[in-house]
Amino acid sequence: MLYYQQWDSLEVAFRSDLVRDRDIQVIDVLYLGQPTTMIINIYNDPTCLDNNAICILQNLNLPTNRLVILTGDWNIHHAMWANDTRRYRTNHQIETLVNWLTIQGFQLVNTPGVATYAAHSDRGLPSVIDLTFANGQAAQHLVPYDWAVQLDLSYGSDHFALQ
Repeated sequence: MLYYQQWDSLEVAFRSDLVRDRDIQVIDVLYLGQPTTMIINIYNDPTCLDNNAICILQNLNLPTNRLVILTGDWNIHHAMWANDTRRYRTNHQIETLVNWLTIQGFQLVNTPGVATYAAHSDRGLPSVIDLTFANGQAAQHLVPYDWAVQLDLSYGSDHFALQ
């Protein structure tokens, strides 16, 4: 889910021409005098292994000449961002994704180890599954700026709000 505050100099365009999938939302953000930023918000369904959002994302023709942010509920664990690497095993799909992100020039924006999710159950241990990545263009323009996990904006969800 994406929330934004309307301003006269801000335009948000939903890009259903690029992908039509219930688990991927592509948005162009145009702000007066600033380069266009593409935000791709995903929900990676862990029960859908063959054609999940991660597979679809890796097959999108992403622009290399503009700012691109990848964010959402990735539902995956990896030593690059996990808060407890002893609890998780990686797999081929996750390693392929991490290699793809690296080759595409995406950098992790999350602070490694800072939890983004805690299940409501008594056994729910905090984990890092909500991730944000920025391509080189975005990183040069300091986008996203002031990224943070906001517990007070979660409004009862077991996922913490990413700002």
